[in-house]
Amino acid sequence: MNEKEVYLSAMKNRERIDFSLKGIEQYDLLLAAYSSCGDGFANAVGYCLQIREGDGEVGSDNQVFLRHADGSIRVHHQQAFYRVADKDKAQVLSFFETTPKDESTDLELTCPNGINEVGFRVKLRNDCYS
Repeated sequence: MNEKEVYLSAMKNRERIDFSLKGIEQYDLLLAAYSSCGDGFANAVGYCLQIREGDGEVGSDNQVFLRHADGSIRVHHQQAFYRVADKDKAQVLSFFETTPKDESTDLELTCPNGINEVGFRVKLRNDCYS
């Protein structure tokens, strides 16, 4: 299957996730419902590297760091996510330049305001959005 077919299959079989993102594990493959980074496979599909948990209502101010197929890491915020179904995971990951097995356990990620954090679930600092 080509990238578009894999994306459409993943969208068709996607699994709902609670807005709080409490059920997400590190490296879960996610689909952004309405991506702040754009639509389509390249922008809306990625695996989760870090969640910066805010105090907003039902996770509305969380920042979610996803590794995308081209190897880039982008911060997604104020959006809903779906989990890629098990039956689509291998096909989706086949398009990724970097996969979870390649990741460092001490990867330091930086939000758009230059705040660095290590770990999977970390508290969102107030100045991450200023």
